[in-house]
Amino acid sequence: MVSTPLRVLKVSSIFAIMIGFLVHAFALSLLYRDEWKFRKRVIRLISTYAQLGNKVLGIQIFTNHDAPRDKSFLIVGNHLSYTDILVLTVIRPSCFVTSQEIRETPVLGQICYVAGCVFVERRNKQNISNEIKEITEALKQGIDVSIFPEATSTNGEGILRFRKPLYTAAIDSKRPVLPMVINYISVDGKMIHKGNRDHVFWYGDMDFVSHLWNLAQYKEVKVEMTFLPPIPTVNETDPGELAKISQSAVESRFAPVVDIL
Repeated sequence: MVSTPLRVLKVSSIFAIMIGFLVHAFALSLLYRDEWKFRKRVIRLISTYAQLGNKVLGIQIFTNHDAPRDKSFLIVGNHLSYTDILVLTVIRPSCFVTSQEIRETPVLGQICYVAGCVFVERRNKQNISNEIKEITEALKQGIDVSIFPEATSTNGEGILRFRKPLYTAAIDSKRPVLPMVINYISVDGKMIHKGNRDHVFWYGDMDFVSHLWNLAQYKEVKVEMTFLPPIPTVNETDPGELAKISQSAVESRFAPVVDIL
């Protein structure tokens, strides 16, 4: 674990990175009037700032990523923390789909808005239809789109049922679904377990700043992101079937947290 002064420095650095990104992204919005050109540029910008965030937090990434870069995918996977985004966007820069609740979360909401995220209000069928059209267009524009079909982050004890509506975008755009699995391995050399997971996993009604303070106590956080074979959608018409296939793939490589040994 790090000293308190270093911990303060790490948290301060994260907020400085956030502010830097907001300023940089705002400047880009003035330069790019075309929505899709802006999104493509800001996605690359997010990846750059995410690398800085990972370095400050000591996040070490292990991955098998080898998916083609010349085509877009609907990326789907399990969700454990806001740090999932820092990890994924470094490996595979993409446009993220998140919930209306995140949009209303202080700090994170503002960052997601400027970053061009698509916000989903799952209780409103009309809004969902519009959001599917937006995701479909992003995929057609050659932009990877990442979604967390569980519709929330979890405590790592299992995978929640994957929601099917947003898979329609992959079918409509005829773009493959790319399943990925994220497993947090250890903090400071100690395996992630039920006793320390709340310092890494961010779920339920956890406060962002308090969680970041807890996370900053560690020198290193090791995480594994595994990409599984793409699922073709050209001849697929059932989003529910895509949800089931991708969930089964993710579950096959997900390692649930265990009790303290």
